[in-house]
Amino acid sequence: MTLSLCGTHIEYNQVNAFGSAIFFVTDDHTGNIVIDSSMITNNIGGSWYPQHPQISEFDDTPTTVTNSTIQ
Repeated sequence: MTLSLCGTHIEYNQVNAFGSAIFFVTDDHTGNIVIDSSMITNNIGGSWYPQHPQISEFDDTPTTVTNSTIQ
């Protein structure tokens, strides 16, 4: 399974748990995330960001980020 974002703008979300912008987990730790030409900013909440801010995923989830802003 691949979660692909291309030309996506995610901002100003607020959560009480995990993944203020993206929450991506699978029970068997398969799958990957591809983010291209996207902006993920100013999302608040959550506390589980092993690789990128605002994205909750397992630390072994392959994540490719190109031409994007995550802050």
